[in-house]
Order: sequence, then structure tokens, then C-alpha cells
Amino acid sequence: RRGVLTGCNDAFVLDNAKTTALFARAPERCFEFTRPVLSGRDIEPWKVDAEQRILWLYDENLELREDLPEQIWRHLRPFRAALEARSDHRQGQPWWRLYRVQPGVAGPKVVWRDLSMWMEAAPCMDGEIPLNTTYYIPCADPLRAWGLCALLNSTPARAFLWALAERARGGWRRHFAWVISSLPMPPRWFAWLGGAPDPE
Repeated sequence: RRGVLTGCNDAFVLDNAKTTALFARAPERCFEFTRPVLSGRDIEPWKVDAEQRILWLYDENLELREDLPEQIWRHLRPFRAALEARSDHRQGQPWWRLYRVQPGVAGPKVVWRDLSMWMEAAPCMDGEIPLNTTYYIPCADPLRAWGLCALLNSTPARAFLWALAERARGGWRRHFAWVISSLPMPPRWFAWLGGAPDPE
């Protein structure tokens, strides 16, 4: 799956200074209404480094919230025209929504950069929200995330994906979702995941 699309990063993606200023009067609400956010440049093999946060205006069921604190409304209102002008916006939709918010986006997952020299996968366990310069695969638990990461970062997998991925300038490759889905899986993989029965 591709990461979420804001259509206006200035409205939703906050650095440390903006996060501190926005929640200065109620710091404890920062963890209720923001999450660490990942762009492609924040991902390296086996690790992520989320230095910024994203306004996360969804509940545990991924329903868009309307009970936002006044400081968040004050922050968002200047961006309303830009948010309503996004190409994905439709008349009658909440103008503060994000796009491509799918089940599993905030749980354990494996992430990788859209554009890289070779596959660079990392396990992601702390609720980080991937942006649209990344792809991710939701995982049932951390063990499966680490296992999938080991598979994607293995030399045979990297060689296969390097050969199949779309070429970009300078020898870079685009690791689209269809590229990763084409990777042959070890015979017992799905049985280990607790999914499809062991083919043997």
C-alpha cells in the first residue's frame, strides 16, 4: 500500500517547533492528535528516523474526528481554501481529511522508499504514519514485520526487485507495490504467517 496523501504538507506535517507551539497550552494532547510521520528520506535498511509529526485526526477505528481542540482548528483554518482545492477533494467531504487512510496504516508494518538504489525495507512499530513517498505492508505483529523485513532486505530479494523495478535517473529504481507483489515467496511463508495452508 502507498502511504497517506495530505495534498498539503504545510497544513498537516509539523516540525518540532511547530508541534511545541501548537500544543503549548496542552502538551498532553500532542500524543492524542499527532503521530510520528515518515517520508522516503526517513527510511534506511532496518531502521526509520521520524523527526517530524503529522496531525492525525482519526480515532482508533480510522473514523475522521470532528471533536478537535480549538488550537487545531485555528491552525487548519488558514489552509481551508488550499485543502478544498486538492484534486482528491469532493464537494461535501470534510476539508480536513487525509487520503489513502487504510486499515493497518498505524500498526506494525514494513516500510520502504518509493525511490531508491535497491530495496531498503525497515520494520515500523511505533505508530509512524507513512507518507505517499513510501510504501508499506501491514503486519499482524512485530515478529512478522521483522520476518518480512529480513526477506525484503535479503540479497536474492534485492536482486530480483532491482531487475524488475522501473528505472529512474542515476541508476535508481522505483519499488512500486506491483513490483514487491511479484516477489516469489518461500514455500512455507504463508503457513508461518498463519494465513494460507502450507503448500506441502
